[in-house]
Amino acid sequence: MKRHVVYIALVIILTLVVVVSCAAPSATAPAAPKVLKIGFVMPFSGSASLWGQSIRPVMEIYGDLINADGGWQVGYDKYVVELHFADGPIFSIPADAAAVRSLIYDKQVSAIVSYFGIGYSAVAPICNAEKVIFNTSTISMGTYNAEREPYSVFGFPAVEMSINQAMAVMQAFPQYKTICWTSSKSGNVEIEKTFSPTDEAIEKKYGIKSIRLYYPEATTNFTPYLTKMAEMGTEVIFSWGTPLEIGLMARLPDGV
Repeated sequence: MKRHVVYIALVIILTLVVVVSCAAPSATAPAAPKVLKIGFVMPFSGSASLWGQSIRPVMEIYGDLINADGGWQVGYDKYVVELHFADGPIFSIPADAAAVRSLIYDKQVSAIVSYFGIGYSAVAPICNAEKVIFNTSTISMGTYNAEREPYSVFGFPAVEMSINQAMAVMQAFPQYKTICWTSSKSGNVEIEKTFSPTDEAIEKKYGIKSIRLYYPEATTNFTPYLTKMAEMGTEVIFSWGTPLEIGLMARLPDGV
């Protein structure tokens, strides 16, 4: 699913960047194709690295296919695609900002796509100041300001997809009224504060109470966290963790 979404976003961004950057077509075609540099911020380290490592080869194939077909034709100009990747570990806002700066200032990309972290408020000002199109998820869309951030494009309905999946489960088991959202996090990121408007909306619309409890990266002993979830009244767990983390969580301790 994520691969298809990222591919669609790439096609949209390619079109947007070329249209924005093109001047009036010249009378004659250029001797050589122009280069369109696209940046990707994906998690290549940390608990979500599985997504970055699995999606990157697919995007490289799409880029190769575009170039093998002669590039992207707009008017009299043709553009070949040059892809640049940077590590943006999930829930690590400073790393995300550093990745974006590297792509913009070192690689001179015209657009950044595939970002689904929670650092929108830190990343968007950098992109918009440099007039770089920023295609991101709706995870931290609540901080979006249309007037200040005209180059931001929300192409990944990550929050909506997660809510729909979780609420489908909760509706299938109506006796449960409390859900705990969990994953790993790095640093002192206030994830609970970021998602508090979402949690309030879920409770208002569905009558479901949300609890959020996150664990440090590289955690292998989940007993303390599962015990804490139980103490907080958790009835259903929704995890963004890796298959290994979810498997270890499934080994529930006695009394949980």
